Amino acid sequence: MFRRLWRAMSLIPLLCLTLVLLNTCTSQGVAPGSTLYVQQLTSEPDAYNGKVVTVDGAYVWRPGDPGISVLALGVTTLDNGLDAQPLGETIWLEDFPAEVTEFLHRPGDAVYGFVRVSGTFTHGEGFGPGGQYTSQISVPRAEPIARIRRI
Repeated sequence: MFRRLWRAMSLIPLLCLTLVLLNTCTSQGVAPGSTLYVQQLTSEPDAYNGKVVTVDGAYVWRPGDPGISVLALGVTTLDNGLDAQPLGETIWLEDFPAEVTEFLHRPGDAVYGFVRVSGTFTHGEGFGPGGQYTSQISVPRAEPIARIRRI
């Protein structure tokens, strides 16, 4: 009888530990310092406004009047890799480091590829050419996620 009671009592701490573990696994929050995605910033811009963030996304730069330098959910191109266009909502990138573009796609009319950028996220007034973007990241640091090898 004493053994049965001991066994039942030893299961209580195990069940409590399991409940705590399950509760932490279902958290919807983002841990400080973790990498975000573009859609997290664009869906809740006020939560990140004025904060330093690290974001993964598709970088698209196109020359022209006006030129673009944005971070998007993805990028689409023609079959030959030309005419890169950002997919989804975009974030204007201010001062994107030019040396990072060496490792991205450069078909001739644009530069594009998946990158991780870190910088201060700002949401509100218009950014970029003509103020057409509602969000901006000032980018002191960026790195390519996938590097293109040129032969």
